[in-house]
Amino acid sequence: MRSLLAAQDLPAISAAVSHAARQVVDADGASVVLLDGASCYCIDEEAIGPLWKGRRFPAKDCVSGLAMQSQRPVAIPDVMLDDRVPHDLYRQTFVTGLLLVPSGEPAIGAIGAYWATPHEASDWEIDALSQLADAMAVAVNNLRTQARLAESERRFRTMADTTPLMIWVHDGSGKLEFVNRAWLSFFGATEEEARGDNWQPLLHPDDRHAYVSHFLDCLARGVPYEAETRVRRADGEWRWIGSYGAPRLDDTGACVGMVGSSADITNLKATAFRADDESRRKEQWLSVVGHELRQPVHAIQGALRMLQPDTPASAHQRALAVLDRQTKHMSRILDDLLDTARIVRGEVELEQQVVDLREVLAEAVDTAASDYERRHQRVTVHVPSAPVLVRVDVQRLLQVLGNLLSNASKYSNLGDRVATAITVLGTEAELSVSDVGRGIDPAVLPRVFDLFTSVGGDRGSYGVGLAVARRLVELHGGTLQGYSDGLGLGSRFVVRLRVVADAELV
Repeated sequence: MRSLLAAQDLPAISAAVSHAARQVVDADGASVVLLDGASCYCIDEEAIGPLWKGRRFPAKDCVSGLAMQSQRPVAIPDVMLDDRVPHDLYRQTFVTGLLLVPSGEPAIGAIGAYWATPHEASDWEIDALSQLADAMAVAVNNLRTQARLAESERRFRTMADTTPLMIWVHDGSGKLEFVNRAWLSFFGATEEEARGDNWQPLLHPDDRHAYVSHFLDCLARGVPYEAETRVRRADGEWRWIGSYGAPRLDDTGACVGMVGSSADITNLKATAFRADDESRRKEQWLSVVGHELRQPVHAIQGALRMLQPDTPASAHQRALAVLDRQTKHMSRILDDLLDTARIVRGEVELEQQVVDLREVLAEAVDTAASDYERRHQRVTVHVPSAPVLVRVDVQRLLQVLGNLLSNASKYSNLGDRVATAITVLGTEAELSVSDVGRGIDPAVLPRVFDLFTSVGGDRGSYGVGLAVARRLVELHGGTLQGYSDGLGLGSRFVVRLRVVADAELV
């Protein structure tokens, strides 16, 4: 029996059983038969001479099958005197007395003991083989259960290791029992390093207590778990993960652990943040536009009241002037918005020609002169002595420079100086507009060219000017970039365009 308990595979079990069966009933031979579909398979045998080891017989035509089908021992004192025995098969053997006992219920096999002389099996022998058969059934079923569990675990591991999700399994105390390949790769750990409580130090210090407490609480209550947290990836970068777990329940319904998965959601959170931020900026932009339109509407309403028949002629003249001024203001706002929509959709066609960039800058400065004079500001211009030829749509480039000069004035103090310059660097011309005014917050600087982002954050800005300006420059094949050392330290915007080579003028 000790050898049976120690057996680790089917050959070892069958060898131990056949040996024990022969010894316990003092037989001349013993065999172990397993039911294999519709066949009886003699897996092992210990006898004074070889008989059936390794052979298969139809279960319906052999005595072993009879014992298994009836779930009762079959004792035959003399095989040649019993019609249930295939005489032709046994006539070639030394077997005379025969005892077959089914193993398991339902039977998974049988134990056979046989003697060379007629033998009447005693109750003791039948009982002894029956106990051995029961032990054999337990051993074989345990082995098959272990095989099924091993196969199930192999399939689980294969499935877990082929998914990009990080799969994890915790025991009832919260310690890690299993992680898949994606988990190990993400954190740069070995299976041994991943076990136990070693997962907790991977969490961000600011998130660790809340995350672990929530996890252990769900584990204790046996309820699903869901949370987001920051973790340190193998390369040292802090990343956001989203984790989802389900309780592992035993047969009594008690929670014995948690199985779940985690995914890197850093990019997803960044996208959601950008979407929320853009939504907020759109709302702010709509508020600004609404405010800008409300003012002329109120002025027009007031002017219309002044046009009543009983009002003086002088009031009529003032009202008409207000209507003219405010309708032009509203028309300019609407034109800006429609133009913005066309540019963003890429519906703008450029009418390009080769011009001297110095002349375009001079015209832009002249156009902005009145605004600068009103704020007691001045513009300095530094340009090369030789022409700087570029291929551009002059009106669109003036629109770009007008926006840059307007912003420089708006975000500078009264009396400040704004500097403009053109520099030729190889095949590129750089046109810069610099001020010493309000400057740009470093947190905002990367987004100043995004739609609906106001450089100064005031209500007088639509938040579309720089976005449109950059798009127009890009349509020319150039770039527009902004620079600032921070709030109160001014800003500098640079337009870069390709210089027209002499060969292109021929």
